[in-house]
This record gives sequence, C-alpha cells and structure tokens, in this order.
Amino acid sequence: MQRISLQIRNTCAEADIYNARLSLDYKNILDVGCGDGRHSRDIATGGKGRTVLALDVDQVQNSKNLDIISVPNLKFAFGGAEDIPSGNAIFDVVFFFKSLHRVPMEFMGKAMQEIYRVLKPGGRVYISEPFHDGGDLMEMVRLFHNEQKVQERAFEAICDAVKQGLFEPAENMFFNTPLTYSTYQDFEDTHMKVSSRVRPEVRAAAKRHFASHFSRKGCHFVQPLRVAILQKRS
Repeated sequence: MQRISLQIRNTCAEADIYNARLSLDYKNILDVGCGDGRHSRDIATGGKGRTVLALDVDQVQNSKNLDIISVPNLKFAFGGAEDIPSGNAIFDVVFFFKSLHRVPMEFMGKAMQEIYRVLKPGGRVYISEPFHDGGDLMEMVRLFHNEQKVQERAFEAICDAVKQGLFEPAENMFFNTPLTYSTYQDFEDTHMKVSSRVRPEVRAAAKRHFASHFSRKGCHFVQPLRVAILQKRS
C-alpha cells in the first residue's frame, strides 16, 4: 500500500463528520471497539429513536462501562469484531472509531465479513483510522509501539472487502481532529493499556515529549484521520 502525503485543511470533531454524512435517527447502531464508550453515548443521546450496542474486548473496560449511569437506549457488552454477538442483518449502521487496526491482523478479514453479516442490506459501516505518520501525537505513540503495519493491514482489509463485493465504497475522506490530554497519565491510559511493560527510558522519553507540548490548559494535538464509509450491497 502506498503511503499518503496530504495537506489536510479540515479540522473538526469526529462527530461533525459522521453526523453530517450518516442518518442515525430511528436506526439500530453498533459501535465495535467502543473503549470508554464516549462515542457510543454521544450517538445514543444525540438524536431520536436510536438504539446502540457498544462492544469491547477489554473485560476491565467493559466492566467500567457497565458501571456508568445507564442510557436507556445504550447497551454495553463484551465482544470482538471477528465474532459479533448478534444475529444476521440487525444493524443499520456500524462504527469503528480507530479500532479496526486493533483487531488481530489474522482476523481483520473475518471482521469485515462479520460486519457484512450483521448489517441490513443497504446498511453502512463507518471506519475511521489514524495515520501512522500523523504528526506529533503519532510520533509520541511510536515511542511505545509502531502501529504502521497494523494500520496498513486494516486499510487493506477494507479494500479486500470491497473487491470481494461485500460493500460498495460510499465516501472516503481525510480530516484532522483535535485531542487534548489533561495529564500525561491521561495520555498513557488512552493509548497504552500495556504501559507497565514499557521500559523506563522509553516512558521517560514520552514524558519529555508530552511536556514539550504542555500548557496550563493541557496538552493539545491534532490527529489526522482517514474515514471510509462503505455500504452493504443489497
């Protein structure tokens, strides 16, 4: 896969992107790899008649999500992209917020088949993925681990699913999204759930990098994202 070098001019919250391009009201929605569930909650509470199932394979995070004050139309559950705990043709929209590249590479193709299975005919999948060479934030993440290979494999899995006739490409776009971390620990908790394994000198380098961007209002980054919106063939 060729590396992409772009001058991205659009900077906005990711919600601005999906709300402008997807009809979510009165829809059954799946969020795969939901993490702390912030996108899931925003989607569930952002309109009318929405039902959201949010999945994550991290048992600890899933337990935390279940302890959150409930949103009536939002359900958290344990589950991964390669084995979605749902029947066939259930969902109108499926979201992957920077989570497809976290699926084990050998299961990414299976994950795209599972998305096809659970989507209704004509349903859409929204997949956002970071650029591995996307500025200061990814430079700091690379101190812990380099995600270039898994991010490229995720993009290849998307292309393969289109070539196999599972989906039609509806839209492909690039934008920057602003990110703020109040403390270094906030950054580490977000990106490095295996941080206890990181060598002390690597953590020290990451802290120095973080401090160089820090102000009284926190540490601010702009993250470039690629979004692919695919539609299941009817």
